[in-house]
Amino acid sequence: MARLEGGKTGVTRYRGTGPRAILSHCSLAHSGAWKPLMARMPEVDGTALDLPGHGMSAYDPDSELQRQGADAVLEALDDGPAHLIGHSFGARVVLRAALDRPHSVRSLTLIEPMMFHLLEDAGDPLYAEEMVASTSWAQPLEAGDLDAAGDVFTRLWGDAIRRARSPCRRSPHSPAR
Repeated sequence: MARLEGGKTGVTRYRGTGPRAILSHCSLAHSGAWKPLMARMPEVDGTALDLPGHGMSAYDPDSELQRQGADAVLEALDDGPAHLIGHSFGARVVLRAALDRPHSVRSLTLIEPMMFHLLEDAGDPLYAEEMVASTSWAQPLEAGDLDAAGDVFTRLWGDAIRRARSPCRRSPHSPAR
């Protein structure tokens, strides 16, 4: 595990001799989640970032989460252009960074991007269902019950059984985000 120079962002490096890629994971993961994919692409020189409040990355409660993640991607892009790859919320993060600095992006790969606002824009009734689901984890969060909020979120989007063993659960920043 390394850190970007700013010291706030945990990084897992996957050393290859080929094209450079910056990877951003989903909300239920950490930078190590890219290991199986990177094992199949040993030529890629990958830099996987821990999103704010995930893995070994700090979280600033006074700053918007997506902005913090995008700023970490932009810091990693200081080393030169790269392919950006993001999954779920991580896809929103790399998209934000690509919009901020398009000349530094060789390609953009968005895997299951979290963009529910598009359902609303299209008038899709699934948007209302998503808002109800989001409220179910937001209510305990607003009440200050961080563990309950995490449990509900994980039941909605992941494998709640594995949550207790998750590196994200053990992160010193996880409850705060």
